[in-house]
Amino acid sequence: MTLHRHAVADALEALLKRVFPNAEVKRDAEAPSRPPAGGLVILRDSDPGEPEVTLSPLSYSYNHAFGVEIVSPSATGSHGLGDMLAELGEVIEGARDLGGLTEWLEATAPDLDDLAAAGAPSVATAMFDLIATYTIPSPLH
Repeated sequence: MTLHRHAVADALEALLKRVFPNAEVKRDAEAPSRPPAGGLVILRDSDPGEPEVTLSPLSYSYNHAFGVEIVSPSATGSHGLGDMLAELGEVIEGARDLGGLTEWLEATAPDLDDLAAAGAPSVATAMFDLIATYTIPSPLH
């Protein structure tokens, strides 16, 4: 049986692949110095943190922050990155329950940056969290 948090991470990865079909989507990877032509999206699994415990019925509610990093090549720059973020926002608004896995899904405001390394083209990056709120009957689920 898959842990619930892993099922949520798998669903988020599938959502990111659906939203960004031309980008390479990876889990827990290091950002390369040169992103692929279609961009790179990295989903970072994280610790779900401490739950809010309800005693009757016994349940554990988490606000689990999954880190996301989007790297857009310089050819599209921050304009392309803005389009990518807007598209993701629209999809999240229409799928807040993530197929029944979450009670709520939302994104934090992105930290935007343009990076340039010597001898490499500049890239635009966005780092933010996807906050998945879900309730399970045991922290072992």
